[in-house]
Amino acid sequence: MTPLTICIQLIFKPLIIIGLGALQHLASKNFSASTRHMNLLIVMLLLPIAAVTGFVVDAPITIQLPSWGETQQWLLTTAGMIMLASYLMGVFWGAFYLLLGILELSVKKPDRHLPNYALLQAELDKLCQLTNIHKPVTLVLSEVETTIASWGWLKAKVQLPVEAAEWDSAERQLILLHELGHIARRDWLLLIVGKLVSSLFWLLPPIWWLQKMLSEMSERACDDWVIQVSGRDSDYAALLLSLEKQMSDLPVSHLWAHSNFSRIKALLERYADHDVCIEPVQWGQSSIL
Repeated sequence: MTPLTICIQLIFKPLIIIGLGALQHLASKNFSASTRHMNLLIVMLLLPIAAVTGFVVDAPITIQLPSWGETQQWLLTTAGMIMLASYLMGVFWGAFYLLLGILELSVKKPDRHLPNYALLQAELDKLCQLTNIHKPVTLVLSEVETTIASWGWLKAKVQLPVEAAEWDSAERQLILLHELGHIARRDWLLLIVGKLVSSLFWLLPPIWWLQKMLSEMSERACDDWVIQVSGRDSDYAALLLSLEKQMSDLPVSHLWAHSNFSRIKALLERYADHDVCIEPVQWGQSSIL
């Protein structure tokens, strides 16, 4: 195995795939966020598939790697050991950081004795019934963190700060609906898959752009999901703007550079598709690289 073979198989080929995915992402800006998110996920999954097929598929479809014996010989050289050690260090660090985050979330338990917990859990249960989410969703109130988040696959959890009981009930329901959108779409599981692939290809800077776009499209898809369920697009956009102003000391005129501005702008774009379902025809058109 030569350094050129490694570069072609594990660097150049993934860069080409990501580049084509980026072009497709830009060309499909009028498609729904759900469609664009799924297409980006396909691009992400193609990276390890393309790398692995080099071991089993002959050229010209892909570049066939040398036999394991030749590979093992090269890895025993000084250059091979240095490259392998550097790469594995990055992979293990990314996997360790991801595992640490999963373990931290797994130990979070609901404190059912907190004031208003029963009322907020009942409100969450009612929203689950209205949106046909049948898996158990448990509320976690935090007295320390102000983060609003959701996680879990078979058994999901939604975290709110304890101050959530004092929020306007209509705004609180919109926030809960957004988190339920992540649960309904299984975004937490897809996020883990994306982060694992990012850890495998951490050497490629564009992989972090791809991961960022996946997260952004996930948020936009859940925004569309909230709008479809509630039908309150202007109220929801106002809520996002209010949340952004609370988290930032920037004047309103500078919010264009901040995180929620693109989501607010996307909600108000009438020409764009906001459907939360992926149509078969649209899927075929938008997923061809």
